[in-house]
Amino acid sequence: MSDLYQPHSALELLQRFEGEAEARRHYLHERFERIREFDMQLEAMTAVPDPDVAMQALSTVRGPLGGLPVAIKDIFDTHDLVTAYGSPIYAGHRPSSDATIVTLLRRQGAVSIGKTITSEFAYMAPTATRNPCALNCTAGGSSSGSAAAVAAGYAPFAIGSQTAGSTIRPASFCGVAGYKPTFGLLPTSGMKCFSWSFDTVGLFASGVRDVAHSRAIGYPIWASDITPATGKWRLETVEINGPIEIGGVRVAPGDLVVADDTGVCFIPRDLVLEVLDAAEQKAKAEAIRCKAIDNGIPVPDISRATYGEK
Repeated sequence: MSDLYQPHSALELLQRFEGEAEARRHYLHERFERIREFDMQLEAMTAVPDPDVAMQALSTVRGPLGGLPVAIKDIFDTHDLVTAYGSPIYAGHRPSSDATIVTLLRRQGAVSIGKTITSEFAYMAPTATRNPCALNCTAGGSSSGSAAAVAAGYAPFAIGSQTAGSTIRPASFCGVAGYKPTFGLLPTSGMKCFSWSFDTVGLFASGVRDVAHSRAIGYPIWASDITPATGKWRLETVEINGPIEIGGVRVAPGDLVVADDTGVCFIPRDLVLEVLDAAEQKAKAEAIRCKAIDNGIPVPDISRATYGEK
């Protein structure tokens, strides 16, 4: 095992840093030093912010991610760092705004440690990123830099993407936890599209409990009607003047939390559970078999239910 393999548990760090602002600053400073010392060898990062700017952002953070560093795959737009999508075509490209998932991470208390290397357009081209577990081996792809950054201890969290295996493959290669959520659970606006009907935001962390914590960055209902026939529908495109119905549950406009610079809407966890409960009851009434998942919420079994069919 290479000495570069040093993943850090985000939950353990949050416990250590509780009420300790100086410890958080020291940890962030150490992450930049580690990148500076080892990334010429590892090649996981493609852009790194000014440490002083990151320290300034750290001083104002609030939220469940507690000022922890996060590494961002270079197919997500960032207003403050070059976003080249792994391609020379976009060399020097600076988007005018952040991808929605980046906005959510910042609002929940994450501090960007930089952009990570990706296969060009998150497709098949291999990257130069090496595996922190064994430097003579590949880190996998396409989210190679994100997996390697977490495995090497650059950041306790990272975001990547998955259309086929671009999160779970590099995570398994690099010895960290990779999470490919349900399609549509996390927003993909501002992420370079490969296949709109399959693209999914992926999450990386040291272990399963850590990656589960990073998932708690919101419950977007940005795509309430995702079908092959109709495509995407975003709540920001409609004017909400009265209650709306989601899965048989009436939700008042006052219940929605809107990200003012993205237009993405969220509903509180208790309403999410109510919606899921209503969906379960409807599924049972229509004889669609349900199964329980790890958090105890029953979901339709998609092996028996397809679009427009029982």
